[in-house]
Amino acid sequence: MSSSRLGRVLLLVCSAWLLTKSGAWVPRIRATSLGGWLVTEGWIKPSLFDDIPNNDLLDGTQLQFKSVTQNRYLVAEDGGGAGILTNRAQASGWETFKLWRINATTFHLRVFGNQLVGVDCAGRVVATATTPGPSETFQLVRRPGDKSRVRIRAPNGLFLQAKTRESVTADRREYTDWSDDDPSVFVTNSVKHLQGEYQLCNGYGTAKATQVLMDAYNAVRRHTSTAYVIMPARFSADAAELLGFVGSFPLAVLDVHYYNLFSSKFNGLTVDQNIDFVRKNRSSELAAITRQNGRPLTFVGEWTAEWNVKGAAKVDYQRFAKAQLDVYGQATFGWAYWMLKNVNNHWSMEWMIQNGYIKLNCSCSQSQNAMISLDPNCHGRMEASDNAEGEYYSSD
Repeated sequence: MSSSRLGRVLLLVCSAWLLTKSGAWVPRIRATSLGGWLVTEGWIKPSLFDDIPNNDLLDGTQLQFKSVTQNRYLVAEDGGGAGILTNRAQASGWETFKLWRINATTFHLRVFGNQLVGVDCAGRVVATATTPGPSETFQLVRRPGDKSRVRIRAPNGLFLQAKTRESVTADRREYTDWSDDDPSVFVTNSVKHLQGEYQLCNGYGTAKATQVLMDAYNAVRRHTSTAYVIMPARFSADAAELLGFVGSFPLAVLDVHYYNLFSSKFNGLTVDQNIDFVRKNRSSELAAITRQNGRPLTFVGEWTAEWNVKGAAKVDYQRFAKAQLDVYGQATFGWAYWMLKNVNNHWSMEWMIQNGYIKLNCSCSQSQNAMISLDPNCHGRMEASDNAEGEYYSSD
């Protein structure tokens, strides 16, 4: 979400004023876009990713696997929900696997239909799971000197092999000579490679993430000692991972993002189940990172009243939004809706308020610092507490 929310930032190089036929003076701007400055874009500065192990296997990378013995690609039968076969001469969507990176060598593999590759009790490779577990965790072992040749180690410690075109099993032992006679050897083809903010944090892990956050914090402190510095939790890890680190800095805020979207665990949930998830699971998650001493403060930096429920009524959206307002209102720094305006109504806070889906109080408590009210009854005014500094810096 981060790469799209900042819009375009321009550095003004120079400006001139032109006199139109009507006699009005209008500016003509000369500027340059500051791409890659506030949002990570790998194509602008690829060196950011140089020190990540297996930096061509970052989260979201899409791979195709061709068996050297069968001369065919691995394929999720029916696009998912069934077995994994090795019978396709050409590769397309069903033959493409998206990496969910856990560490440099360990991954979940997601297929076209969003199911996860796993191993069933008979040792057959299937794509039926909707949430990851031990049976859906694999290691990619690369041939020394030739990264395109891989073996896939299954959770049982054995390797996947394509003994026939209609069967892929997890029962090959450790030894290999990496030859074209080994049914556990596959040649990979990368069809999509992502290099964004998430891939950077996920790839480097905690140590690098904390160094980056510390550098960002110190950069802000060189200019001001009174601003709050918002530090994001890594999306690929438990939000409590950085709790002690962020809490060691004065005026630091831990930023978490909560959506009932973007994960298969929300697929098929009813209205009440989504609301229960917010009131129970999200409430527990937020409580786990909220300390009595306020070090750090907590901030739900992104949330929305959109979900995967089809045909929901207005009252359902109102209940869902209220549940999130109640829970995220407990965050000690506050919350931010995603986003102010959007053509997709439930993503637009302006539309949600003006159409009665969300109701906000017109005033803010001391701990909330400041807010702009979009409620027409509040006349669009900003209300701030007496101690609001008006300065916020995000290292997200």
